[in-house]
Amino acid sequence: MAFSFSVSQIEKNTEYQLSGNLLDKESADKLLVSFEENLIKGTCYFIFNMKDMDYLNSTGLNVLIGLLTKVRNSGGELIICNVPKKINQLLLITKLNTVFNVVMTTDEAKSILEKERNSNVSENK
Repeated sequence: MAFSFSVSQIEKNTEYQLSGNLLDKESADKLLVSFEENLIKGTCYFIFNMKDMDYLNSTGLNVLIGLLTKVRNSGGELIICNVPKKINQLLLITKLNTVFNVVMTTDEAKSILEKERNSNVSENK
């Protein structure tokens, strides 16, 4: 299944619903453009919902690492949720589960991002 995504605003977060197979950078071009546009607009809290993802290879992982780096350099956070078993195993094997913030549900992701936002607000006072 080809890679695709949809984007929605949920509260103060931007949620990307990812689906299909992320196997090459060309498949992710539209995702990269959309993500960059959101960063330019000042969005810096993202949820990547992977419940409809089928497969992710090393190139797909590199795409996600690049997005995570961009958002953290912008002072934000990206949380991955609803990760299928096969992809979760890949994150564990590569130890990227220690780099990414991976949670079970969208609600957990929202809660973490809210705490992150509140922490950043109090630090900036």
